[in-house]
Amino acid sequence: MTNLRSKRNIFIFLVLLLVGIPLTVFLALKQQDIRSRAGGGGVQFEMSPQIATKAPNETFSIDVNLNSGVFSPAGLDTTITIDKDIVDFVSFTPASSFDTIINNSYSASSGILRITAVDVSNTPPTGTVKVGTLTLHAKNVGTATVTAQNDPQVVGLGQSTALPIGTNLNGSYTIAVPTPTPIPTATPIPTNTPVPTVPPLTPTPTLLPTDTPTSTPIPTATPTPTPIPTATPIPTATPTPTIIPTGTPIPTQIPTNTPAPTNTPVPTTIPTDTPTPTPASQFVGDANGDGCTGILDFGIWLTAFQQAPLPNTNPDLNGDGSINILDFAQWYNAMHDPIVVKC
Repeated sequence: MTNLRSKRNIFIFLVLLLVGIPLTVFLALKQQDIRSRAGGGGVQFEMSPQIATKAPNETFSIDVNLNSGVFSPAGLDTTITIDKDIVDFVSFTPASSFDTIINNSYSASSGILRITAVDVSNTPPTGTVKVGTLTLHAKNVGTATVTAQNDPQVVGLGQSTALPIGTNLNGSYTIAVPTPTPIPTATPIPTNTPVPTVPPLTPTPTLLPTDTPTSTPIPTATPTPTPIPTATPIPTATPTPTIIPTGTPIPTQIPTNTPAPTNTPVPTTIPTDTPTPTPASQFVGDANGDGCTGILDFGIWLTAFQQAPLPNTNPDLNGDGSINILDFAQWYNAMHDPIVVKC
């Protein structure tokens, strides 16, 4: 009976473990989102360098980065305003952080660059993510600002809504004519005054030294060595051998084995498995209604985002009445949710 209860407890524990792991992962991600919002944290766009001085007609580049903080960004839809009266837009080159570029367009009349990019891979970037490189051309003297708008939409792994936006670090670039460096005037070198010539002196005769007689050395006496006495050797004592007594062997008793009683087998009752209801996912990624989520659903959303919805599809995955990057967030997180059936 004890074995039966133990097996039943193990079975129940395994079932709860299999069901609880996916739920625990998504609840942890949700708590992370709540903590970040409560602490005022969020993602932010950064221009690098933020401040620089350039000359007219000079072409220069700026890196557009996304500081993702504690999040793992999967896509973004943002606009950057460029001071078109001071600088001209040359190009924007996307980085490899996002593998699918949907929008990369610039309006010369408004000076607004729109960037829409998503990452369909299984490893979303983390930390400071390079979005791309912005190239500008200085045309007029003044201070040009490059500003990331405060209403971008950035989506991330485990988040069904847009990520919170922090304070963007925008760029400020001064276009000024460089001041020429003055060339210093050389200091004249003074002329040396000639030194008068002195007539040579008459040499004085040198006296030769007189030889002094050398004294005869006195011989030194040789000392007689003193004899050293020889030490008398000390006799060594002879050790006395120790007699080790021989022990009397003790007879060993061989124990008699007692036969163990035979256990009577207890019939095992196999418990009937109770079906566990499958928890529903908070993410929806099936845009074509075939019962699974896959790359075809991403194509349906992308077509509706760029052009128009296809017949008999539902690209509005979050049901807010519009097709935007938040619907991509639903599909992306459904692809990473172990509960959702994949195609």
